[in-house]
Amino acid sequence: MYTEKKESGIFWTCVFLHAAVWIILPCLLHSCWRIDDVIEHEIAAKEWVLSTLKHPMLQAWHLEIVNILTNRSFAAPFICAQMCILLAAWSVWQFGRTVLSEKAALGGAFIFLPSYFCTYQSLVYNQNLHLIAFYALTTYLCWQGYLTGKRRYWIFAGIAVGAGMNAKYPMLFIAVAVVAFLLSHKEGRKHWKTAGPYLTALIALVLFLPQMIWIYGHDFAPLRYAATSHAGSAFSDRFYFPLQFLLHQSQFWIPTLIMLFPILGAVWQWKRRDTESVLTAEQIPPFILFRCRQYLFYCMFVPCGIFMVASVISNRHLTGAYGSCLWSFLGVWALLTFRPKNGFPLPSVIRYLLLLEAAMILFCAGSTFNHNYQGKMLPLRELGAACEKIWHKQFSEPCRYISGEWAIAGYAAWAMPERPSVLFYRDIGEYNEPPVGTWAYDSDLNEQGGLIVWNIDRYGENPPFVKHRYPKAVLQKEPVVLLYHTWTPTPPLRVGAAVVPPKE
Repeated sequence: MYTEKKESGIFWTCVFLHAAVWIILPCLLHSCWRIDDVIEHEIAAKEWVLSTLKHPMLQAWHLEIVNILTNRSFAAPFICAQMCILLAAWSVWQFGRTVLSEKAALGGAFIFLPSYFCTYQSLVYNQNLHLIAFYALTTYLCWQGYLTGKRRYWIFAGIAVGAGMNAKYPMLFIAVAVVAFLLSHKEGRKHWKTAGPYLTALIALVLFLPQMIWIYGHDFAPLRYAATSHAGSAFSDRFYFPLQFLLHQSQFWIPTLIMLFPILGAVWQWKRRDTESVLTAEQIPPFILFRCRQYLFYCMFVPCGIFMVASVISNRHLTGAYGSCLWSFLGVWALLTFRPKNGFPLPSVIRYLLLLEAAMILFCAGSTFNHNYQGKMLPLRELGAACEKIWHKQFSEPCRYISGEWAIAGYAAWAMPERPSVLFYRDIGEYNEPPVGTWAYDSDLNEQGGLIVWNIDRYGENPPFVKHRYPKAVLQKEPVVLLYHTWTPTPPLRVGAAVVPPKE
């Protein structure tokens, strides 16, 4: 007999074990973060900016708070990532408890946990993880607002939407899905006669207003970046890109389908809307179950359709990550939509969860031996120590700025005790491009001095951008040669450096 207290204990035990594994594992296996997205947010975190010319930066604020609390630990991005996953899993669980039995609601959350973005891809801390968290939270809160009519849920939903849009603009699509759902039937339209949805919109607008002012003041740069990146050239791309986006969603669907196997079996049977089920909560009217299925369908497939139509119209490739937030409730929707083969086997679901988690752990460990993933084996601390030595060998004052190849500069800055500000250019060799980060410019480095670093194998020993941007720069004679922390033979990282003397 499962009591509510026991199920709560099972939930929190499993999610905290999941979080512990995916925080500790990369710290044991990797010497650096897997993809440059992480260092992009570390660069911005120090500056406390609303946005860069690419993305809003709420997630960088989150990261900097954890950096402060953990004394800038290497694990800080992984801790932030798992905080987002925990919030999303809690939202799925609480949503499930409104319509499913306690065991089935618990299973709905466990179906979500071994998904790609909750495991291996959570090691890449970026705005997608906050989008997953706030999208799931908003989905739950708006459903509660619809069910109960209580204002507090609509108020919290407005906070979630506003916070999510300060992490990634596609958060707006959950609002579109909820509005479409409320307009689609008589019971939903009644809510427009109450204050709830308007409170949600007002609070979200107020929270997003500083971002809107920033966007306007910077000539809509993030929107222009989104509109111009990954653009296709051929007419056929208008059809290829949406299909590719849809295909990439399988990385989110497949773990869910595997987790549903012990519940629904190999052949799924469609459940009529008025069919009672051992998976649903007691005394839930059939029309509420129908509306719940409809609501989740809107929240998943309306935004997915918007993404695909936008890809057709703009002829732009959308990475699969854009859909990462859409499928958190896919398991709950399936439990409501299809007949279980024989009750709800919670022990079997937990076994499948452990098996999938183990598979993702092995995949993560195996990728350590893959030389194509040199980024996570970059000698991070050695790079910082070498840059610190170059600077303080010549100057006693702190290094305030670092520039060059932005990822190398960012890694060095993070590992340097002084943590200089990074001049963040997408391509340091493109002289007409403004910096992605608006907190520092070439004039600042030229006036106050700083360090310039780059990968010699990419830019050469004396790249033109050094003298073009920093006329006073003094090229260092000896490159910095560092060995990757890989198990396979890998050419060393050769870093060129130049210094601009500080103003006397």
